[in-house]
Amino acid sequence: MSMKHDKTWQLLETLLTKLSTSSPINISFILRPIHSTCIRRIKALEEIYTTSPMYNFFLTRLGIYPFVLFTIVSCSVALAAQRAYTRSTQLVIHLLAVLYPTFQTWQLIKNTKQDDIHRLKSWLTYWLLFGSFQVLDHYMKLEYVTMPKHKYNLYKLFILYWAQSPHSNGAELIYRHVLQKPEKQDQETIPTIKKEEQQKQQQEVISGYRFLDGYNPPNLLNSNSSDDDESIQSIHIEPTLDQKEPENFPSLEPAW
Repeated sequence: MSMKHDKTWQLLETLLTKLSTSSPINISFILRPIHSTCIRRIKALEEIYTTSPMYNFFLTRLGIYPFVLFTIVSCSVALAAQRAYTRSTQLVIHLLAVLYPTFQTWQLIKNTKQDDIHRLKSWLTYWLLFGSFQVLDHYMKLEYVTMPKHKYNLYKLFILYWAQSPHSNGAELIYRHVLQKPEKQDQETIPTIKKEEQQKQQQEVISGYRFLDGYNPPNLLNSNSSDDDESIQSIHIEPTLDQKEPENFPSLEPAW
């Protein structure tokens, strides 16, 4: 497939595959995080771009390469966001922190099902995080706070994006690992699971045990008592020299 018909995420995926195959060493531990973080987001962003009629016009009518068009549009959006953030930082932060989460929460409230309980908990956790930042903003304006304000706003922007992004699911991670305590039933099942795993490992060791020359020893734990008695009776023990009965030799009488 030519470059003209390839999308951006497809080109990057092909490039990573070529790097993995042509590399003399194993670099999958480097390429796998890049694939899971960058390519997924680029694919989602490109799908958003294709919903625009103007983007499709440049793509189909003018015949611009998808990679070139995606790069131009993304750089333009990034430049516009950077200028807007520089002029009005609080406006950009609140737009990012409120618009998309509000829409998702409203959709979830209207279509609440039993299967959406985890999503509901994650979005409630996000709003708790957002409210905590609003309280923290008041203390960041005090004089004894030494942290620069622009760094705090940048960290706040990244954390709120991480918490609401469907790729990272940060709010769900906060709920599962910070807010939610393990249930009592789960705590009781942990020792049972560990005990079963230990028994399974012990059985695997016993079943895999072999003597030399392919000899498989009998399982003494599962043998019956009757078999043990028969095996004991079948064993013939040779008496030792000390235990042998003395032989009766004929007595020799003197000839006289």
